[in-house]
Amino acid sequence: MSIAAHEFVNSENESLSSTIDRLVKESRFNRSDFTSPNCTLEIDERKYTVESIERGNHPDLAHVQKLFIDTFGEEEVDSETVLRNAVDGINQAGQKEEVQYQVYVLKDSTGKIASVLTGGLLDLRDENGRSTGETVFMIAYAVTAKDARQGGLAREMYISALIDTANKADMEGKKLAFAAGECTFTSEKFWNKVGWKRAYIKKSSS
Repeated sequence: MSIAAHEFVNSENESLSSTIDRLVKESRFNRSDFTSPNCTLEIDERKYTVESIERGNHPDLAHVQKLFIDTFGEEEVDSETVLRNAVDGINQAGQKEEVQYQVYVLKDSTGKIASVLTGGLLDLRDENGRSTGETVFMIAYAVTAKDARQGGLAREMYISALIDTANKADMEGKKLAFAAGECTFTSEKFWNKVGWKRAYIKKSSS
């Protein structure tokens, strides 16, 4: 599996706030809120809403699951039960997880979900298992319905996710250091456009 990432804490790279500002400035959409993931978007008299899903019994998760199945095939995705438990921070063994799954949905004016972005905020630890005071947002899925692709919707979802995860990291007294996720042949071009680069892991000789 190939990984791509964007580092925000290295002085040689674009900072988190600068990244969000750039993405918003380059956007073709008018965004109603720049401090919350939940907002309305407008472009060419079309309106969309972005919402974060915070509970596993949310009815929209059934539509999220359908979009996953329509995109990847039922055999390639976890069940709806697993998805709902992950949003509640519960693993498949029924135990509470340290990481709570984040789900962001973008709906068109009819209420239909056109795009979904999911992932989790992970605590970065040193070799002794101690927190470094930094976190990474690991993106699991960034999916747009076939009839809504190439319109910049996934980019808007990413902006909302960055705003939200940066806020949550700050509330914990930590810094969002990276956004990262799987990089495929089809997704790499998109991630490059929002500032990600392919990452390589160097293994220790010991």
